[in-house]
Amino acid sequence: MPQDHDTVRNLVHDYFERRLPDQPAYPHLKPALPLAMVLVTGSFAIGMARPGSDLDIEMIVPDELHPAMLQAAGGPGGLWVHDEAHTSLVDVKVRPLNRLCRRLVGDDPESLWIHQHVVVVQDPDAQLPALVEQATEQFREHVPQLVATRYRAFRNLVTVEDSREELCRQVMLGKAIESVLTLPLLARGEPHPYPKWQSWWLVERHARGAEIVDLCHRLLAERVTRETFEPLRCIIDDILIEVRHGDRLVRNFWRRL
Repeated sequence: MPQDHDTVRNLVHDYFERRLPDQPAYPHLKPALPLAMVLVTGSFAIGMARPGSDLDIEMIVPDELHPAMLQAAGGPGGLWVHDEAHTSLVDVKVRPLNRLCRRLVGDDPESLWIHQHVVVVQDPDAQLPALVEQATEQFREHVPQLVATRYRAFRNLVTVEDSREELCRQVMLGKAIESVLTLPLLARGEPHPYPKWQSWWLVERHARGAEIVDLCHRLLAERVTRETFEPLRCIIDDILIEVRHGDRLVRNFWRRL
């Protein structure tokens, strides 16, 4: 049951009016409600909600209010709402503005992606657009290093046959697959989602996404060898060369280890 943004906002408004006042955390939240930034993240924010999906809500409160709220609530847990009796299950997490600012500094593609795709229910001072814009500009400065790090993790998979420990092989494979699912987007300067949505988002956003995902499934189904690795390497190298990371990485990879 994919939800458009207006529908999601209405769900949150309805919850805040009808059920939030009955939650134990409400007396501690009430003073901050008019001033808080209220954001929906997760599956409801990106149109992937299904029956049973959680409604994930972030309340970002002014820094000057947060310490007193924590003290009155007896700690962070006293401010959070976890309403399992509601359909859909509602999670409300309360955090200070400075935490959001620390996350949006450009070196965390997942946090940037999350906040590029939130549903904004309330933003009294219209702060979020400026924070996201600044983080997006900073992110572009980090892209070359992020691409180099992910490419290194991917290419290291070619040595997996040398590992004598199966657990180590699985760690290498996991890192390599996550790198492959994020590299095509990072290489063209786009942030990516957290692991839960990485394969879906790559298919949605990149012309070769489905092909890459299919080859990743093959790596999981078969024992990784140089032969099963090579088709994926060719695709990733082609993508990097196309967006002009080729000379810096593909053609001089081993010099950069």
